[in-house]
Amino acid sequence: YRHIFRIPVDLRHEVEQELKRLQMGQQELPVITGFCKKVSIEQYEEQKRATSQGHLIDLLGTIVRDENMTSKMKKQKLKLFQKSYPELYIQHFPGPPAAKRNRARSS
Repeated sequence: YRHIFRIPVDLRHEVEQELKRLQMGQQELPVITGFCKKVSIEQYEEQKRATSQGHLIDLLGTIVRDENMTSKMKKQKLKLFQKSYPELYIQHFPGPPAAKRNRARSS
């Protein structure tokens, strides 16, 4: 278990340097060191899904708002998005309920 509770070498070095500076009377901006926290596979998958969906929704909004894109190009990109990510497309562009769509097709 010693390797688990060992202080990272970089952190130890930074602390030693900061102590030396303080002993010599020098005050500088504090060194900010960040470390990653281990997460479970489930947490990782949820974060990955949420982040990806957020970026895809941003992409969808960018396609819709792009004033430099022709209507034809927008339709092509939206159709491709709908084919690739149907759940997200439906969330952003909710259409009529499935029963109404099926009746409209059979008419």
